[in-house]
Amino acid sequence: MDDTNEVELLRTTDMKKKDEIVSRLVKARVSYLEKWEKVSLFKRRDYDGAREVCVIYVNDNQKEQAYEILEEFK
Repeated sequence: MDDTNEVELLRTTDMKKKDEIVSRLVKARVSYLEKWEKVSLFKRRDYDGAREVCVIYVNDNQKEQAYEILEEFK
């Protein structure tokens, strides 16, 4: 994202994973932004054929906390 303070945390097509990560972010009071992007035909194999991918962004000031949450999840 260009002129904002958001940094990309992850991209996923797995709804269970997305819901769990969002739940952990909310619990830790980390603000986030969720966007859905269409996947072009040529890139669908990178996302197991999915037509859309969920992209989660977090505020730059909270990125370290968000990365810790993401690592704990893995």
